[in-house]
Amino acid sequence: IGQLPGYNNILLATGHYRNGVLLAPATAIAIRDAILAKSAV
Repeated sequence: IGQLPGYNNILLATGHYRNGVLLAPATAIAIRDAILAKSAV
């Protein structure tokens, strides 16, 4: 989970393998927090 190198406006959340549906809520929270932290700057 993190920013795509070379781009300021793209966040990636990959690599969940078979657990993507199970990890979706935690991933969404992490992405939300990253977006909010960046917009607060």
